[in-house]
Amino acid sequence: MMDVVVLLDGKIGRSAELFDLLEGAGIDVKASCVFPRLGGRVAHIAVDREQYDAVEDLLTERMGGVADQRPCIVVPPDYPGGMGAVARKIAEAQIVMSVSYYGENGELVLATSDGTKTREVLSL
Repeated sequence: MMDVVVLLDGKIGRSAELFDLLEGAGIDVKASCVFPRLGGRVAHIAVDREQYDAVEDLLTERMGGVADQRPCIVVPPDYPGGMGAVARKIAEAQIVMSVSYYGENGELVLATSDGTKTREVLSL
């Protein structure tokens, strides 16, 4: 899974344009979040690694490009102890959690400084 960051301006409908564009191209967005930034918004979207090149091409052509990207890990919604347990285990393993957000089915999307070690400490 890949976390893809897109910088959006503040125009009404820009978020809808992003998601309509991806959906229209057959891109399956697994999770997302949008939040404000100076002069606009930041969108994080989680997509299958196999679709990343198509996402990058599409966003470069139509939305100004990809601002950042990173591999991410998906934690099931029924993970014992929830986000608190996930955060503690990652911290105890001396791993930096740089991004976290939830998918539409309650799954947790994480980007960390060490994906392999994160999967190991979370037994994923």
